[in-house]
Parts: sequence; C-alpha cells; structure tokens
Amino acid sequence: MEIDERSLDQKLIKSGKKPAELKAFLKGIILNDLEASQPSDLLALCGHSGLSPKDTQALYQIIYDGIEEALSNGKKKGPAEVSVRSMEGLVLDGSEQIKVVSPGYRLTIDPTYTSRHIFVSDTHIGSKHDNIEGLEKMFDRAVAIGAKTILHSGDLVDGAFAHRDMYLYLRDGCQTFDGQYERVITKWPRREGVTTFFIAGNHDHFFQTNAGVDICRHIASARGDMKYLKSESIEDVFGRDDYDPEHLARILESKKLGSGRVGAVRIGPDHLPPEQRNTIMMMLHPGDGSARTLSYKPQQIIKNLTMLLYSFENMTNPNGRRIKPHILQIGHYHKADMNLLRNVYVFQAGTMKLADEFHEVRNLDNMMGFWTVEITSKRDGDIVRLAERFEHAYVDPSRCSRTVVSQK
Repeated sequence: MEIDERSLDQKLIKSGKKPAELKAFLKGIILNDLEASQPSDLLALCGHSGLSPKDTQALYQIIYDGIEEALSNGKKKGPAEVSVRSMEGLVLDGSEQIKVVSPGYRLTIDPTYTSRHIFVSDTHIGSKHDNIEGLEKMFDRAVAIGAKTILHSGDLVDGAFAHRDMYLYLRDGCQTFDGQYERVITKWPRREGVTTFFIAGNHDHFFQTNAGVDICRHIASARGDMKYLKSESIEDVFGRDDYDPEHLARILESKKLGSGRVGAVRIGPDHLPPEQRNTIMMMLHPGDGSARTLSYKPQQIIKNLTMLLYSFENMTNPNGRRIKPHILQIGHYHKADMNLLRNVYVFQAGTMKLADEFHEVRNLDNMMGFWTVEITSKRDGDIVRLAERFEHAYVDPSRCSRTVVSQK
C-alpha cells in the first residue's frame, strides 16, 4: 500500500472535510478500538472520511503511525494519559495500575510512504551572478508540490579572497564575510514548514582558509530553518547520555575535524517522526575539476564510495546493518543528471548561479536549475519508486548582460 499524506489531504479538502479535524476525530475512534482490543471497522471509517476503502486504509495507517510513535515515546493521547512500560501491551496509567492495551490492528503489513523534496546546489550567494529571484520561485515550487525539505550540496555563498581580482565578481557590500553572511540570512527564502539542510563547498571554505571562520556554522546559528549537517552532527553528540565522557570526547573531536563537505541526513514522509525516516541521503561537494563527459565524475565517486561510508558511525538500516546511502547528491560541477549506480540514485544537482567568465572562457557547463524528487519508500528506507524532474531556474529578464545588436 502506498501512503501519500499530501494527496489524501487534497482529497479530503475537495470533499469538504478539514483534514486536521477529521484525523483528530478518527484518532479517537481508533484509540477506543485499540483499548477494546478490537479491529477498527473499515466501512465505518470510510463513512466518516468520505474516501475509498483503499484511501481510508492509508489514512488509518497514518493515524496509527502517530499513535504508535506516542506509545514509544511514553505518552498516549486519548481519554486518559498513560505512559508505556512495554510495547507488548503493558502500560501504566496515572494511578500506577497496570492495564492491558492492544498492540494495535494494522490494516497493512508493509506500507510504503511517499514524500517530496528539492535538491539544489551551488547558489553562490554574494556573487554578482547569484539568483535570489530564482530561489524564491524554487521555494514557491516546493510549497506547491508539498516538499518540506530543501537539500543543498554546497557552495551556499561565493566566498572571497581566493584570488586577487575576485572582488570584481562580488556584489557591492558582499566582498567580506559580514556582507555575504548578511545577504544569506536576509535573502535566503523562508516558507513555513520548509527546512534547508546543507553542507559546505569549496567557496564556503574560502573564509575558513583565509580567516579561520566557518560561515556555514554562523548562518545555521542565525537561521533556524537552515541546518548545517556538520553542526547538526556535533549537536547530536552533545545530546547523548549513554557514552562515558572520554569516549564522547573522542567522537566529538572526530566530528569537529570533518570538513563539512560531506554529510548525510535521513529523509522520509512528514507524518513520521525523524527517527523513523530511514531513507539515507548523502551529500558531497568534491574539490576536483569538471570532466568533459557528464556521468564520468559520479561513476568515479561511486567507485570509491566505501572511503566515505566509514566516516559515518551510523550509516545503517533499522536493523543495525551497515549499508550504502540510498541517494547521493553531488555539487560543485554545476552539472545536472541522475543515474542509478551500484544501486544508489546519484544526482548531480546543477546550480542556481548564472554563468560567469570562468565558465565562458573554459567552455564549461553551467546547468541552471533544481531537482524536484518524489520518493516512495518502505519503512526500512529502501526506495520502491523515485520520480525526478530537473526544473530550469527562473532568471529575471533584467539580469541579461548582453544584447543582440541591430544593424544600424
């Protein structure tokens, strides 16, 4: 069974229902059935929802997932507050009396879940060739398709001081760390519920190379909707309480030594809690030059993927078995393509920056745009179906730097 919460919500709205209110109502019915250790009546749920039996099964699974998550966290929302002693059915109520609660009746054994995401890279904010207007349109597109996650594979900013004449290609006020930092935190688009996860690129590291400052870390500190994967990895260590201090210190030092140009995040449908989103998305920003053939660099990276995998402590499936990522997103080359290599979906994420003199004089590709990606996956994260579309970036006509001259 395929579960797509956005599609179900649209059907409910079309039939005159309010999704949030209906889900709360059905949750009460399902909770009562679970406490009575009886299966829910599918036809009755169909009558309440106005959906087909197949869609109602999917809606039941979404609600049941929420109940199961509340149980595993030690709380159950319903007629009474209870805390979990065991997922086998034993729980404690407020008076510390043990009562038996049904572990649940699943309408489907192995559901699949559909989620949508945006893949983007190499925005080079601060360059005279950055494209804030195009980014705004990209975020509008994210809202339109129900994508809550923007994944950015490096070169968020253009950097500075890499060569003597670099200031010629930077916007006024963006020749320094402060200028580019301010432009990102004020101009990077905001949409309710949409979060950007990003890694560093070689241009982001220009400030670190020349001044010892990580601009990505400062941006993430200022914008709660922008998550720098290196910082998130370090914060994860600080949040642990099951390691001895010496071991924790070693892990923390290892993560601080990471370049920030490789990162991974677990993605999945919005209604599942983060710890149950098991599709692993790795992002990489290499440092070498572009190849003439489009797919050559991804093939070489995948061939050496094991080197990257062992820098992650938890590149594992829910059963604890070490695995490859399900998706690899590559930045840096300003190219766009997708191939299935060694059973990994490998994306080159393109760029949102307009071509500049560097690309013109070297005859390099500069594929402007972003990917919209719909992923249908199992609970363990394995991808059942992936539908991708590369969408060309919007460019305001006023940005055109040349004119086709008419003969006089």
